Amino acid sequence: MNQPGSLWKDLAEEPRVEPGWHTRRIFPDAISDIRAAILEPGATPALLIELASSAIPPDVDYPSSRGFVLSPEIAVPGPGGRTRLCLLLSDRVFREVFEVLCQDVAGTIAEASSERRAVQALLLRLRIWQEFMKRYGAEGLGLEEQIGLFAELFFLTENVIGRVSPFRAVQSWKGPAGGVQDFEFPGCSIEVKSTTILPPGPIKISSLSQLDETRVKRLVLCHMTFDTGSVSGLTLPELVQRIRGKLGSEDRSAVMMFNESLLEAGYLDIHEGLYSGRRYLVRSVCFFEVTGDFPRIRASEVRTGVLSGSYGIEFSACLPFELDAERVRNTMLED
Repeated sequence: MNQPGSLWKDLAEEPRVEPGWHTRRIFPDAISDIRAAILEPGATPALLIELASSAIPPDVDYPSSRGFVLSPEIAVPGPGGRTRLCLLLSDRVFREVFEVLCQDVAGTIAEASSERRAVQALLLRLRIWQEFMKRYGAEGLGLEEQIGLFAELFFLTENVIGRVSPFRAVQSWKGPAGGVQDFEFPGCSIEVKSTTILPPGPIKISSLSQLDETRVKRLVLCHMTFDTGSVSGLTLPELVQRIRGKLGSEDRSAVMMFNESLLEAGYLDIHEGLYSGRRYLVRSVCFFEVTGDFPRIRASEVRTGVLSGSYGIEFSACLPFELDAERVRNTMLED
């Protein structure tokens, strides 16, 4: 089965230029009729999903975002008719991202056991991509986001994978899905912070609940310092591939979940070239228990009417609360 991107190229090279859709079916064994398409005039790439009109909820809210738009088009009218759902590129700046989006969406729909489930899968995937486009767009991750993601992935591979099942390891990573803390375990929650500044400067805390230990069983702050000017160390894409390899050797479903989390974190493989020039050499990893007089703000300590806030804490003020790394790893797995 050819991917949509290669079919778009083939379709664009065909001599036909009459207005309308030029299509080729992909995933021929799928319940739904899934096609890579080009809309003329303009040679705009699209993904078409044709199915029974009755499979589409009457009150459906069609997702759209920077880079794509989804709209219905009647293919066969009437009560027993069919509708074509048209996923269309709306901004050519997003062409590469749109290709990945269509590959992801088409593959997901192809696995659906019914046309109703295909519609549900389509809408769910596009809402995830809608959030991706809103937060990240076509430019890839910014430098600070790259460093933060590397730190979370480094924590995952060094402290979690191999200690629990691959599926549980990926499931513990909550940061991409908007978790208050980056990792959640039976024994504690972990917030990961990172810097490339030596010696470490103030640690940025982005919300009032991030270091509020009263909301969780136990809270640990993990602080990492990286050197990005070294010729040794790992790039972000190398670390991603290393984790995929570790997970995939035992559980392919864990790899799928990991890829989902990477998408939510704003990471796409097509942006590897943007991230491959920077290597991260780990200089220090410190663990601190957030308890007692640890320098932080609890949500309950803020005056009524204050809805949100961010602040910074001195790295040196955390040192009295340092924990041994192995003790933290054991605590993570406690019931």
